Amino acid sequence: MKKLLFLCTAVLLSCSADDESVTQEEVNLLIDHYKTTSLFYGTALIAYENGSAIPVKIPAITGFEFEQRNTYDITTFKNTIKNSGTNATTVNYELISVVAQDSVPFTTRFAMPLAKFVNGVGYVKYV
Repeated sequence: MKKLLFLCTAVLLSCSADDESVTQEEVNLLIDHYKTTSLFYGTALIAYENGSAIPVKIPAITGFEFEQRNTYDITTFKNTIKNSGTNATTVNYELISVVAQDSVPFTTRFAMPLAKFVNGVGYVKYV
């Protein structure tokens, strides 16, 4: 019984919530979207962080309700959690405010760059 109690105590003490390094910063996101043709049909969000030309893939933004045919300029908290035990990083976003919401006309046509990488070389085709 003492061995079991000692083992349980050792396990509980080895599990610590302090293993993670959490950073929070305020970022500005420009949100656009496109319809996917993958296995899971729907709308995918494209976000450009702090005016960058390189898009960031964002699955969801806490507190943000996206509406079709709109682009958004929003301010969010970016929470980055680094877990040293698994050497993984988790990023999530929380909405602070919607700075601008612009409606896109239904007749607007977009050119979406699609990249295909073969042996480390990227070939870009605009659809």
